[in-house]
Amino acid sequence: MWEKTNFNKWSLIMRSSDKFSYLPNHEHHDLLHFVLFYNELPVLVDSGRASYNPIDIHAKSYLPEYHNSIRIDGLGYIPDSKHLYPNNYNYQDSNIITKVENKTLEILIRTQGFNRIDNKINFTRRILVNQNKIEIIDSSQSLKSHVIDNYFHFHPQVKIKKDKNNYSFKINNKYFIFSPVNKNKDKDISYFSNEYGHIEEKFVIHNTHTISKDNEIRHNLEIS
Repeated sequence: MWEKTNFNKWSLIMRSSDKFSYLPNHEHHDLLHFVLFYNELPVLVDSGRASYNPIDIHAKSYLPEYHNSIRIDGLGYIPDSKHLYPNNYNYQDSNIITKVENKTLEILIRTQGFNRIDNKINFTRRILVNQNKIEIIDSSQSLKSHVIDNYFHFHPQVKIKKDKNNYSFKINNKYFIFSPVNKNKDKDISYFSNEYGHIEEKFVIHNTHTISKDNEIRHNLEIS
């Protein structure tokens, strides 16, 4: 199930739950993913899926790196091809809680899907939304350090400028700042599809950090 949450001029669309299924299906790996609008205009988007043909560039867009999501040590919260593994390896428990407190919308997503890497991770994603800022805070409960890859996909109409410290763009005569800056050497371009068979380029931020109980990962989007 998907839900839309409106708060001030922000709107977020994301899963309200992730009912695990062992049956083959067309679901995307998007529990931790969210779509973001400001004043009804798209900012962060879902990549869509333009093709199921494995040789096409968009065939794997169901995976975490095509969503505003993460990988830890190269793995998603469920296996990329879960039909190749036994059910007890694939299983993950998760929940999502939404509340408003002190003029801030808080969305808390918990999943045990990464515990197959390290049974202490117990990953959480907190999304904090107030009038002029959104924070995405990713946390692990493990004392061990793990590599986390974060992905953020911007609508093709959002024109990003990049400098040493942050990214900036403009919507409805308001200027937005996103940080931190991508330190990876990979390209800042990915692909977007709003209909089968059609793709267009979009800007993607891919950041890599080390996550542990003592080192949560923060990404910020604010109106300057």
